[in-house]
Amino acid sequence: MAMSLAGIVQPVQLVVSAATSGMVIQDTFEKCLPSILVQNPSNISDIYHGTADIQVGLRLLQDILDGFNNEHAAILRYSFAVLALERNLAKHPTIKNTLGAELNRIEQLTQREELHTDQLVAQLADVYESTLGALSPRIRIEGNRNHLENRANVQKIRALLLSAVRSAVLWHQLGGRRWQLLLQRSSLSKSIKNLI
Repeated sequence: MAMSLAGIVQPVQLVVSAATSGMVIQDTFEKCLPSILVQNPSNISDIYHGTADIQVGLRLLQDILDGFNNEHAAILRYSFAVLALERNLAKHPTIKNTLGAELNRIEQLTQREELHTDQLVAQLADVYESTLGALSPRIRIEGNRNHLENRANVQKIRALLLSAVRSAVLWHQLGGRRWQLLLQRSSLSKSIKNLI
């Protein structure tokens, strides 16, 4: 369960960074993308390449559990919005099926190596906008207006939100519920320490 939460907060942290500074750490950004295309994993490790792709998220989650501060406020707010969006998606099977079909199409393109990173990000952003972006309430991202009007930056934000929603799906599949974030902090912290 800790892995799926790390898979939510890691891209969300990058969303905050992209919206406020226009910058993301490229390596961490690229590690958020593969999980989106893993729809039928045999185990959780298949989604995150063990824990290699979510190490930043695991450390961030540990920091949040150890001592919440103002820098974590936006991350938590958007993370809860992502969890709510995933629950809303579950109530719209047509959109969910369209999302799955589009992700399958993109996965086939990546397997044939027909997409470089910028093209992949653009396609994922378009899929987010046409599926999850159609659900209400939409996730409203706050930040610097210039960065939020920059097309390439907006595409990164949408791809990152799609990554976060993918992990939210996993969180719910594993039995994750919002109340557990409040009542099971100690066990979550122990789990994270074993994964870092």
